Amino acid sequence: AIFGASVGIVATLLNLGQTYGVPALACLVVGSSLVIHDDVCRRVMHLLGEILCWTQVTHGFVNFFDLYSAEEYPDKDKAVPHKVTQVLHLSYWVMTSLAFCVMEVDRINARSAVSEAEELRQGYQGSIQYAKCSQAADAASIRREIGTQVDRVDHAIHVLLTAGMSTPALRDIAHRVDIEHAAFAEFTGAVFLLGPFATMAVTLSFVDLFYGRCLWQRVVLAVMSLLSRLILFVWLSWSHWDEQRFILKVMNKFLCLAMLGWLGLMFCFLVFGLSLDNVFLTWLLITDLCLLSMLLFAFLGVRGIAKLPCGFRILQICFSRGCNACNARTVCALSNLAADDDESSETE
Repeated sequence: AIFGASVGIVATLLNLGQTYGVPALACLVVGSSLVIHDDVCRRVMHLLGEILCWTQVTHGFVNFFDLYSAEEYPDKDKAVPHKVTQVLHLSYWVMTSLAFCVMEVDRINARSAVSEAEELRQGYQGSIQYAKCSQAADAASIRREIGTQVDRVDHAIHVLLTAGMSTPALRDIAHRVDIEHAAFAEFTGAVFLLGPFATMAVTLSFVDLFYGRCLWQRVVLAVMSLLSRLILFVWLSWSHWDEQRFILKVMNKFLCLAMLGWLGLMFCFLVFGLSLDNVFLTWLLITDLCLLSMLLFAFLGVRGIAKLPCGFRILQICFSRGCNACNARTVCALSNLAADDDESSETE
């Protein structure tokens, strides 16, 4: 963060910042970091994100998010003062820079989770049958307790080593979904959605409403956005810890979709001359749709989504990252075929 701030200040002094290019590139960095699996690439993306954020902060004036400058509207009495938009602009980018720090924490924790998983696998031969005890009496007692449930115990251990936790929901889907590192909590999506995005969408709407410029459609969408985030936060807090991990991963995936939508809006604004009011209204609509979809996924949970027609594929996308998603889809398809063969053989 300190290095990014330093480079951002230098870029500002050299007048290298671009009015629309920096926010667009920042959105691309956020979206890419959420789906890239390579540790080095993620680290570079986070550093680049810090540089872009502090380039915007150190500019000292509103660039892209100066959506309501007095020059654009003839009636200056109803225009939001430049100082207000400047404060909102700086606050937004400072919070975004903090969110990039959280992304770096997620990356470090993910690397630690991989190392811990490798340590757990050392000495494990694939089945409880090969386990050894220092006391023969303990070994006999354990095997007597397991009885004929060796396969179930092996499956539970496999889920624990692969996902980092073994819960009934994960054990149910592990035959058809690659659940590697499912126990790892990624807080990036929650921080962005409950931090900068919530602040930008809600604050700008109510500031506009205060100065008599906000349309009722935008007020409704802003209120829906705020309520959806509150409900999602409460549901996330009350959910079981394995469902919390799943909801956090879902938030990351939908945040990536929102970034793609924002880039599309920037393209339409620059190329087709889409009005700023329509851009902001469409952005609120996109974020509300993403939030409602997140709430649906959160309410259904892992088992509920698994019962949907394409539920296992949806779960695979949620649990996977980067190239692992493509590889995991192949594993998922093969697992589905194997499960269908088993069902047909049992029927015969």
